[in-house]
Amino acid sequence: MRSTEAQDILNIENLDKFVDISEIPPEYKLIDITETKGEHIYDVYTDGSRINSDTGLAVYIFKNNTSTEEYLFRLGSCNTVFQAELAAIDFTAGWVLRNNAKIDIFTDTQSSIDAIKSAKLISEFVNNIKRNIFNARQLISVTWGKAHVGNPGNEHADRQAKFATEKGVQLNYPAPCTYVTLKINQYIMGEWEEYWKNHESNSILRVRTYLDKVDK
Repeated sequence: MRSTEAQDILNIENLDKFVDISEIPPEYKLIDITETKGEHIYDVYTDGSRINSDTGLAVYIFKNNTSTEEYLFRLGSCNTVFQAELAAIDFTAGWVLRNNAKIDIFTDTQSSIDAIKSAKLISEFVNNIKRNIFNARQLISVTWGKAHVGNPGNEHADRQAKFATEKGVQLNYPAPCTYVTLKINQYIMGEWEEYWKNHESNSILRVRTYLDKVDK
């Protein structure tokens, strides 16, 4: 990894940021999205997927048990499945406000629900999504369902999220801070491996007889 690559990875504009919890309005901190809002018009199934270094998400919309709309998005290689699943709910919140329709979101990821309900997370990415969900709170409820257990809508969203990793419309979200840690570790291991293979001191040559590669 050369300096330009390192600068791109560490570019703060491309990374999620931490927020001061004390500056977040109380109404955005505690959001109950599991409470039903009365009779809803649409069922929406969301899911995220990551295959190798590709991340995608799908939003699958039903009305009266009939599929009406479907949205597929592809995120960056630095984004996680957790981010994709939250981004799917975030997109749905925007769709709800544009259409002024009550919906029930079905997701198989409990971690997304926990993140939205938590008052302690300092991720700007998560808190921006919570703000959007708060604006649609009177129209949204979220139901958790076990993954891929006989629910056609859930199973279709899962398949389409995988398809979206390659064919979805590009959607940009910041990289999580853990991505920096991952890339730094990969860089260190790469440099160590290169040194190990190419250094010709007697001591390393002797050890390399038994250990042909570095192992963290």
